[in-house]
Amino acid sequence: MKFKKIIILSVIILPLLAVAIIYGWGEMNMRPERALSDFSRQIERGNLSNINLRLYYSSIAFTPFPLSSDDLVDGWADYNIVIGGNKLEEHVELLNQIRDVVLIPVEGEVHLNARLYYIFETKDGHKIFDVAWGLGQTIFINGREFKGDDVFFDIAMLFLPEDEVKSLEHLRPSTLE
Repeated sequence: MKFKKIIILSVIILPLLAVAIIYGWGEMNMRPERALSDFSRQIERGNLSNINLRLYYSSIAFTPFPLSSDDLVDGWADYNIVIGGNKLEEHVELLNQIRDVVLIPVEGEVHLNARLYYIFETKDGHKIFDVAWGLGQTIFINGREFKGDDVFFDIAMLFLPEDEVKSLEHLRPSTLE
């Protein structure tokens, strides 16, 4: 009788656990389109006080291996900057432009050699969306590759030192087309 109860409970609990895991994973890796849309709604409501922008940048031109966004977070970044919501509010016009961006997926193998990575997150540390930028014409939003757009470039340039901005200007997406 005990054995039968265990089997019945297993049949009920395992599918529920699987659904919960899949749902949780899906939320952590939210589709970029949805993440940007949710972010745009927060901006429209003027709700930036609970948002931080965490930016990582490496000026190293050559590395012994391609850098991932995790590598930048783990210490390969020359700059690690955290910008609070109050400072972001000063640039709300640029942030509002995110809602107008048309994401154009890039098919093929992913070849990220990250030099710039930033994350919009809540003050509690929950990721809203992230952007990784390498040395080419594409960007990665929440891990998916898209054709680059000046809006994402300009957001990062607002908070980097002026000499670094000048050295990166040749990577502006509109100049690479």
